[in-house]
Amino acid sequence: MQVVTIQDAKILKPNKDHKNFVETGEIIPVDTVLEGNERYISGLRRGEAFTYKLFITKDNQIIYLNNIKPMSNVEVSLGADGVSSNKPELKSLKLTNMNIVGIAIGGLSGYMYSKSKNCTTTNMIIYSVVGAGIGFGLTKIIKK
Repeated sequence: MQVVTIQDAKILKPNKDHKNFVETGEIIPVDTVLEGNERYISGLRRGEAFTYKLFITKDNQIIYLNNIKPMSNVEVSLGADGVSSNKPELKSLKLTNMNIVGIAIGGLSGYMYSKSKNCTTTNMIIYSVVGAGIGFGLTKIIKK
């Protein structure tokens, strides 16, 4: 997990006798990028049970969790010109009445052809789908 410090973070060390953490005097400056994991550790605070919210860096430095904030991941997507995004824009498929009629006639023609050839059910479906595709393609060509 990558984080950045939002204020000067004092480095802590565990105090096993009192089951708490004490400051070492060392400081991690503001806007420092750190990598590590957050941990919730049970201990004592003023003699009572307490849960410490800590961040432990890869260098085993311990700081309080309220001194950091997670870094946001930014996705950069530049096109060939270095400025525009490379997100493709797809045209929507608009079915007009003419397209629907072409699909229906093509599918029916494919079915009738397969019926005249005494094909199996799977071949009938294949011929019907191919006929519907041809019908749709022809209506697109005729429309242009």
